[in-house]
Amino acid sequence: MNLATGPSLGWVATGFCHRVDCAAHRRSSRKVHPRKWITIASIRSEIAQPEARPQPVTARSPGSAWRGAAPPAERLDTGLTRAHVQLFSLENVIGIKYVQGRGPARSRGPYQLTRGRWPWDRRGAQAQGTDMAQVKYDFSGKSVLVVGGTTGIGRATVLAFARAGANLFVAGLGAEHGRSLGAEVKDIGRDFEFREVNVRDGKAMKRLHEEAFERFGRIDVAFNNAGVSGKTAPVHELEDADYDLLMEVNLKGIFYGLKHQIPHMIAKGGGAVVNTSSLFGVMGFATTAVYCASKWGVIGLTNSVALEVARKNIRVNAIAPGSVMTPLIRDMFGGEQAARDTVLPMIPMGRISDPAEIAQLVLFLSSDAASFITGQAIVIDGGGFVAGADQL
Repeated sequence: MNLATGPSLGWVATGFCHRVDCAAHRRSSRKVHPRKWITIASIRSEIAQPEARPQPVTARSPGSAWRGAAPPAERLDTGLTRAHVQLFSLENVIGIKYVQGRGPARSRGPYQLTRGRWPWDRRGAQAQGTDMAQVKYDFSGKSVLVVGGTTGIGRATVLAFARAGANLFVAGLGAEHGRSLGAEVKDIGRDFEFREVNVRDGKAMKRLHEEAFERFGRIDVAFNNAGVSGKTAPVHELEDADYDLLMEVNLKGIFYGLKHQIPHMIAKGGGAVVNTSSLFGVMGFATTAVYCASKWGVIGLTNSVALEVARKNIRVNAIAPGSVMTPLIRDMFGGEQAARDTVLPMIPMGRISDPAEIAQLVLFLSSDAASFITGQAIVIDGGGFVAGADQL
């Protein structure tokens, strides 16, 4: 099944290498094979010669937002026409509602994909004017526990869940951060509770979970996100205290979370857990040996616990973000500019990600759209690992 679409799904074409209906590419002077693969190189070739392309004739997919006659040949900023690329429809798979401009759209589910940019646009997400709430989820009536939610990825995720209708119980360090976050969540119209908790303290973590369960009766989603960057130095220059800090916050803190979340979710009939690992949880990086070890440990913990509860309607996954502009990356590399200078050469997309982009992955893994995904560590890094960042 083909889907005629515009710039909002350009990334699908390059990311998943879907087939293209060559009716849109046929030349009257020569015969071509009826099917070919679309790649970044082929699209760039088309963009480089916009006048050589004929206009598309039909859009035949029953799931397409364009139906019947050919769509108008509206020229996009990339040089492609709106219906130039025909993709397999995802509408039947995850219920995405494709929106063309401001017109009506059809949908089989609650998730909405809005217009974005082509993947080789190297400007930052905010500079592009991209709406970070690209996919809209419905968590109305759900209760979400976020551990490590006052800054960076955690804060962006709390706000994303609130906009999706969830009630939030948030733990973290920094009472002032907690108060300001609570004000934002309450402005959205959701219930919010905050506790300042040190995840290294087992008794405090137990008390946190008891209070969260009592407050909302049920925790449907838990996001274990607390983490520190620690000291950046060769391993022989580290002290015992440096090791203990990284392991106790980044790994033991998640252990404490799972230890209390899993029995509660079993008793309540299920749930979803997302743990924060890192791109450095799937590769090594000089001068961050213990940080890498702690994040590798998060993935091992995630994989194992996911197997323990797979038959209990509980899914456990991890996210492995690459470079995200948060306080953690500034601390790790000694400032924002130093972070950019170090990591940008390793990122094919040419930018550091925004915390709101990572939040969208957390919401996806927590939603029914990811109902058959468990025990996975999803790398979200702008292509750095695939391009061989681990070989640098």
